[in-house]
Amino acid sequence: MQQFLPESTDNAKSESVAPIVDPLSILNTINESNSGLFLVSIRGGTATQRAKASIQLRKKLLSDKEFTFVNNGKGLLPLKDRRLLKKYRYLLSANNDSATVFSQKEFSQALKHRYQELRSPLAGIVKKTFRYDPTAEVRFILKQWQEGKQPARKQGVWAAADGKSALLVAGVDIDGADINKQQWAINKINQSFNTIRSNDLDILISGMGVFAVQAREKIKSDSKRISVIASVAVLLLIFWAFRSIWYVFLAGLPLFAAILSGIVATQLIFNSVHGITLAFGLTLIGVALDYPVHIFSHLTNSDNIRKSIKNIWPTLRLGVLTTCLGFLALTQTNFSGLAQLGVFAISGLLTAAFITRFVLPTLLQFKQNKAVVSVPGWVKKLSQYGMPFKFNTVMISLVGVSVLFLIFPIKWESDLAKLSPVSAEQLKIDTQLRQQLNTDDLANIAIVSGTNSNEVIRKTEKLEVFLTSLVERNIISGFRTPYQILPSIETQVSRQKNLPKKEKLQAIVSAATQDSPFRENSFTGFLSDVDGSRELAPLTLVQLEGTLLAKQLSPMLFKSNQTWLGIIRFVGVKDRVVLEQTIQQLNHSDLSFLNIKAASQSIIDEFRNEAISLIGVGLVVIFIALLLSLKDSRRLMQVSFIVAMALAFDILLLNMLGQALSLFHLVSLLLVLGLGLDYSLFFTRQNGGQAEREKTVYGILVCFGSTALVFGMLAGSSVPVLSAIGLTVFLGVSLSFIFAILFSHADLRQH
Repeated sequence: MQQFLPESTDNAKSESVAPIVDPLSILNTINESNSGLFLVSIRGGTATQRAKASIQLRKKLLSDKEFTFVNNGKGLLPLKDRRLLKKYRYLLSANNDSATVFSQKEFSQALKHRYQELRSPLAGIVKKTFRYDPTAEVRFILKQWQEGKQPARKQGVWAAADGKSALLVAGVDIDGADINKQQWAINKINQSFNTIRSNDLDILISGMGVFAVQAREKIKSDSKRISVIASVAVLLLIFWAFRSIWYVFLAGLPLFAAILSGIVATQLIFNSVHGITLAFGLTLIGVALDYPVHIFSHLTNSDNIRKSIKNIWPTLRLGVLTTCLGFLALTQTNFSGLAQLGVFAISGLLTAAFITRFVLPTLLQFKQNKAVVSVPGWVKKLSQYGMPFKFNTVMISLVGVSVLFLIFPIKWESDLAKLSPVSAEQLKIDTQLRQQLNTDDLANIAIVSGTNSNEVIRKTEKLEVFLTSLVERNIISGFRTPYQILPSIETQVSRQKNLPKKEKLQAIVSAATQDSPFRENSFTGFLSDVDGSRELAPLTLVQLEGTLLAKQLSPMLFKSNQTWLGIIRFVGVKDRVVLEQTIQQLNHSDLSFLNIKAASQSIIDEFRNEAISLIGVGLVVIFIALLLSLKDSRRLMQVSFIVAMALAFDILLLNMLGQALSLFHLVSLLLVLGLGLDYSLFFTRQNGGQAEREKTVYGILVCFGSTALVFGMLAGSSVPVLSAIGLTVFLGVSLSFIFAILFSHADLRQH
């Protein structure tokens, strides 16, 4: 659904966020940072089997360079990160905030700890590092990063609190919402696990990537099944209506041309075609199938094909124009998905109309239908139904609709997640894994803004006491900030000043080693590193480029609309309301609270209102186009009334059925608008008398039948989005047909 989120703009605002902050940038950055993150749980077997499988799975995944990290609580940082950490350890470590950290007493105590570790199971690790890092600064920094954030351990690897599963987190680089890459990563994890698994073990994978893949597969599966069944049904319907395989073939030409044209136009304008645009676009331009049906139903005999087409072309052309004007509103929205849908539909419908008008007449003459279209008797009777279209009828209808809207007011759906086809079971699994892994709260964050990255880091450092108080008050269980990975330049410089000069440190080492099992010359590397650290230029984002640390920092420190933002992410939020109130009570000009869900819903509401406004402008343009084209006030009133009633009762029925209207309902209502205009324009034609009306009713019955078949099946889909579109169009097309046949007879007169 991400394609149907609005593009980031400078004007996007949220009530709880300072105007300088663009919530869309934050939402998009968070989505991108999480799209390549996969949560893994290994279940079954014994604790030993799970731990062994966890270690083996991590090793196999890391052998593929596409995986940027795989963490199970036992792994090391990548080589480049380890080198940076070793080089800058004294600037990164909070140990060095004190000038006494390298006193003789502290250093002697550190040597005692290293000696004890050398006699413990940690000896293998300590032997490699204690000569250049006797104070274990690297381990302190890693612990500093992980404190209060890591899950429980069992046999050296992460495990659920109940000890029944081993846990891992794996990450791959994904550009935006690359579902194919997400699918690859899931397959790779499963394949790697299958090579090491025993019969007692199984695996669970979750994360945004899993949701995206499941949604695509569900939509693809339902769309394919419905498309096949509906296509066969529609072809059979057209064959039954016109008794001609040739007509069935010709009916498909405008539709296929429309699809091809829609793809090409969208690709040229947007440089890509979203899969969801293609899927929904195909249903939107299904109205293109109606154009040849209108032609077939009005053919009288083989001698005047072009004349028959020419007679109905003005009406057909006006229907195409007004439908395209409706979709034109979509192209002006800030939603890339909706804008693509607008371009796809307009280019497709115009192409279908062109093929119908200028190509079909020639093809019809190549192989003429042997039988003149025969209107069944029951259709002739149906064409005689209708009621007088009078002023009183219009007023009573408007009052009645208004009353019904007061009883059943419109409800809007701002949470697109509710339209997701992801199963409740998968959502439950994801929640459990996130709790077990002690991951960040995805719904609530705090934001710090500044003119540059270092200023933002400095501001977050000053909030440490406040953030720690939130943990102490049990409002949260932990927090993650940019400064925990990269301290400000000022802090690094301060830590450098606390480092002793080489001569002083040499004396400290000499004195401390006199009463220890270590020789003084064992620590020449340590002396050299400390002395070198005093001269280092502070670590910045530039040096972090290409490291895992940079990837972890990027969603917490980034530039948006010329402003740098720092994101404070919370772990274990106990009460969102209390957290928000506490931050607001701090009254800190540099700190803002953002509830991701509330912000995203606010953004959807804002851009939905924009879309409604644009559609409103489109309706005015359509009305003007009808006024100029019809030059008949009575017919204009009839057409407008029929379409308005169909749309109004469509929305009312959706309200009565408990449907909250979303952006997808709006798109569907545009299609209903196009179909309603098509039906009403043809029904209100006054040419040819009763015989012509009978042909019109027959043609529109075939159009209605084909549309109702497709969208009726779509309404039964298990995918909420497809179901919403299907139900909206099915109800709308049915109402359009009913109102068109009821109110297309008599003149409008005042009484």
